[in-house]
Amino acid sequence: MSRKVRFILVGSICGMLFMLTTNKVNPYAAENNKVEMNTEVVEADYDFYFNGSGGDVASEEFVYEGGVGSNIYGLVRATTTGMSTSSRGVNLIKKYESCRLKAYDDLQPSVTLTKDTVIKGRLTIGYGHTGSVDGKAIAWNTQITQAKADELLKGDLRYFENSVNSFASSNNIKLKQCQFDALVSFSYNVGTKWMSGTSTLKTYLLNGISNYSDDEIVNAFSMWNKSGGSILTGLTRRRREEAALFLNNSAAADYKKGKYITGTTLNVREGPGTKYSQVSKKGKKLVLDSEKTITITEIDGYWGKYSDGWVLLDYCSFVAGSGTDSVGSSGSDSDVSTYSKGAYTIAVASLNVRSGAGVKYSAVGVVNSGDCVYVSDVSGGWGKIPKGWISLSYCKKYTVNKPTLKSVSVSSTGPIIKWSKVSAADGYYVYKKIESGSWSRIRKITSNTKLSYKDTNVVNGQKVQYKVYAYKNISGSAVKSNSSATKTWYHVSRTSITSLSSSSSGTFNVKWKQNSKATRYLIKYSLNSDFSSAGSVYVNASSLNKTVTKLKSKKAYYVRIKTYIDVGNTSYVSAWSNKKKITVK
Repeated sequence: MSRKVRFILVGSICGMLFMLTTNKVNPYAAENNKVEMNTEVVEADYDFYFNGSGGDVASEEFVYEGGVGSNIYGLVRATTTGMSTSSRGVNLIKKYESCRLKAYDDLQPSVTLTKDTVIKGRLTIGYGHTGSVDGKAIAWNTQITQAKADELLKGDLRYFENSVNSFASSNNIKLKQCQFDALVSFSYNVGTKWMSGTSTLKTYLLNGISNYSDDEIVNAFSMWNKSGGSILTGLTRRRREEAALFLNNSAAADYKKGKYITGTTLNVREGPGTKYSQVSKKGKKLVLDSEKTITITEIDGYWGKYSDGWVLLDYCSFVAGSGTDSVGSSGSDSDVSTYSKGAYTIAVASLNVRSGAGVKYSAVGVVNSGDCVYVSDVSGGWGKIPKGWISLSYCKKYTVNKPTLKSVSVSSTGPIIKWSKVSAADGYYVYKKIESGSWSRIRKITSNTKLSYKDTNVVNGQKVQYKVYAYKNISGSAVKSNSSATKTWYHVSRTSITSLSSSSSGTFNVKWKQNSKATRYLIKYSLNSDFSSAGSVYVNASSLNKTVTKLKSKKAYYVRIKTYIDVGNTSYVSAWSNKKKITVK
């Protein structure tokens, strides 16, 4: 980030922080004891101090409106057409940015500057202005009038007005004046990163604001409320007012009864304010953990009462649809053309189930984060589940991990297919293809722990292929994984020994039943019944008997035979024939 760009509004950070400490917009900061967790892609990366107030602006993209040294200090795009901020928007910015007519250091705003003060941040003045004033750089003793502060603010606003205009124009979005004002105030404070990322607010604008309720809009703004990894109440309240301005509904900024999810650990108090004692249970002061769902039954300003006491709602996220206004929760950008039937997981804290495919339909239930649901029908960006319809914008396609087909091995009655376990699966499907035919399912395994199957419906010498799928039952439907790799197999029927005799010293003769598909046979013989220390001899397929010589006289030998079918460089074998015993002469 170059300094000449950063000057636009870095001071607004300081103005905000100064406001929080001196104007007491954040009187309950002590209630915030832990870093907030947030799963939104852009919102999670956002930090007010480091990314806010134009922190994502690249200097080479813009030009100075009046040139370096000019008394017009906004950075603007080459084209400066479009809407301008109304007095409502300007007043909201002024309310939260705070104005100081004497220069201050944005990293130590409470320090009264002297010529000897060591500046740790940037010299700032007015409504967070860090550029020059009347062609001169801000000095420790620079002072301005209120009229000059307003003039500087107007110039600084030009960049954000043009950014919002450009975003709206390039995406064919027609904004109302109240919506434009809210987006300029929002961008003035957090920068323009939300326009290029995958933020919820951007998603709502691209999909059409009419598809979302007031609660969803408020939640989309309210995600951007952190500094140093922690929630700031002043930022939460500004976001809610910006959302209310966007909706042209001042009541939208007010907290309401319903379900909330805590964004940090929270002290639980006996009344609505820090003047009340902390609730004690079993001799310990009660602290509510992060990411807990609570039901608020009473509202007093910024405070909400649940079963154990009162908490500051600035550190909580409202579960849209749980109160008087019904709708889902925040989500991520997604292309509705990619939606299809199948399994989905809920990717947000909670999401309404509606009676039809749209927010105009009443909420009939709620699904929660991590729930798996099966969508049997799709209408636009909405999916039908057994309980009703949900917005698929807030879901992720659920996938079952595929198994690994480990082996196909020989048995006397057919090949045994073995595969790896998929921990989340409810069972497996075994598929088979014969010669050049099509795939068909030959077995459904209804256990997660049974990891093999014997195929007894086989034909000697026939080429077959196997593959395996894992599946999981979701909402009464089986969701299948991708298939494992395939394995090719030729079944080889085992032969049988028809005759075993010894007519001369140190020899025996063995005869067996022909396998018409055989390439060769293997004869094994041993003095031990387990065929340890065995001898062996291969015989080509044209022979059906073999005399084995150089054996020990008067000794008993065990004999068995295996059949081979050779295909290219791969050999497929049968199970062993029956075992027979002969005493050699």
